[in-house]
Amino acid sequence: MDAATTLRQIGTMNLMACGAREYLIDGNTLRMKVLNGRRWVLVTLNAEDTYDVKLIRVKSRPSYEVVTVKEIDGVYCDGIGQAVYDICNKAA
Repeated sequence: MDAATTLRQIGTMNLMACGAREYLIDGNTLRMKVLNGRRWVLVTLNAEDTYDVKLIRVKSRPSYEVVTVKEIDGVYCDGIGQAVYDICNKAA
């Protein structure tokens, strides 16, 4: 996974609209903090050459538990920007 290509496909305006920061590459997954640092977006390049986008949060009490807030699977490169925007700004 080329992080620069993935970030370019997402687009600067979508990243700014989500408040994205603290980017981290872990294998085929790009992680970034969003929404005032309370949540994370994980963008994973899968075997079908599409992206899976997941919004997670970490519960701090009573134990550190990762909770998936919303998930979008099978996103093509031309729709990744919209998917990241939607998952950040239209999350339940």
